[in-house]
Amino acid sequence: MTDNAVIRDTKRQIYQEFRVAAAGRVMSFARGAARIVAEMMTRQITTGINPRDEPAVQDVPVLFPAGGGYGLFFDMREGDPAALVCADGPVRGFFETGESVTPGAGSTGHDYGSAMAIPGGRISATDNPTAPPNAEGEALVGAVDGSASIIFRGAGLSSPGEQGTVVVAAAGPSASLLLGSSSAATPPACAPQVQANLDALADAIAAWVPVPNDDGASLKAVFAAWRAGLQPMGDAKARLDGPV
Repeated sequence: MTDNAVIRDTKRQIYQEFRVAAAGRVMSFARGAARIVAEMMTRQITTGINPRDEPAVQDVPVLFPAGGGYGLFFDMREGDPAALVCADGPVRGFFETGESVTPGAGSTGHDYGSAMAIPGGRISATDNPTAPPNAEGEALVGAVDGSASIIFRGAGLSSPGEQGTVVVAAAGPSASLLLGSSSAATPPACAPQVQANLDALADAIAAWVPVPNDDGASLKAVFAAWRAGLQPMGDAKARLDGPV
């Protein structure tokens, strides 16, 4: 056997066992432990040049963006894409206790036992792309269907005249935008309706003709008619914690 043949056989053997990173798809998610079971989406080619499916990878820690007391956390669902990165050695112990890990005998790393999952990715073909959740020049955080999202429009990014806008989008028709806490219940006033009601009161008082010695009955009638015609002033969508 030539040196090149030995090298080729050695490389094939390494490819059979050595893992660095691969695309996966969530089969199940344990939200308390932040672990997934992942279906591997790239088949392996055996030394006999035959494709084979990789077995599902169990109990993979999920790397959510987090640090400094802040983070972005969400539940993963069946079918969500993820990238599995196989570390130099075991990592699960660290993500379980926060302590350093000593590899056991025979543990070499770069296999699915040392995998970590990075959630994300979007299924979209180069030749037939699907539209992304965000509009051009915008950034979107939240539900990809826009039903509960924050949209950022940086100065000059979404359009040359943009000066900087943050949109809090909530699709629910009533009490779907909560400010302060999840139990916020006080609707804020809508300025146009408040102004219209005050203008109507001013017009009604200006048109009032005092009636001598009626003990204010004619003025009370003016206020009663104004009150009966008040426009609703509470915002149906937004709710506040207040006053605090």
